[in-house]
Amino acid sequence: MKHIVRTICVTALAMTAAGCIDFDGPPAQITTTDQELNHEADYLSVAAVRPAEEPQGPTAVESALVWSEKYSQTVEKLVRLQQENRQLSEQTRQAIGENGKLKKELDQYQKELGEANEMLLEMKTELERWQSDVLGFREEMRKAQEAQLIALRKVLELLGGEAPMFTETALSAANETERTER
Repeated sequence: MKHIVRTICVTALAMTAAGCIDFDGPPAQITTTDQELNHEADYLSVAAVRPAEEPQGPTAVESALVWSEKYSQTVEKLVRLQQENRQLSEQTRQAIGENGKLKKELDQYQKELGEANEMLLEMKTELERWQSDVLGFREEMRKAQEAQLIALRKVLELLGGEAPMFTETALSAANETERTER
């Protein structure tokens, strides 16, 4: 509070010293006639600067209007470009997000593909093993059938029937031709 009172007192004192506040009484009325004013203002017409010729270009107001129009067009263009920039930034962010998601999916698919390839290689080795086993069993089955045919021929001979003449070499040759055809 003391600070405010002190500030007001200092301001009033400064205004009094500068002559802004007159304590002598009401201000005196100054009266002047129009002739006195005209007589005193004659020197202004002589001191005024006048151009030698009329300006040929646009006036300052016209230039200001032109520049104002250019400014408004530039501001509109700036707003439009900022909006496009925001849209492109958003699209870029979305594309980066999708790219990351697609990379994760690609990694997952590559992992699954690697596992599928391993499984196919295992299946191929098992298939090759099975084929060799089947071919081995086929040879054993042929030998068993050959033994059955020989036994049937002997049974037929014992029963008194006529059996076609199959010798072991003929059966082996038939088996060999059958193998080469496959």
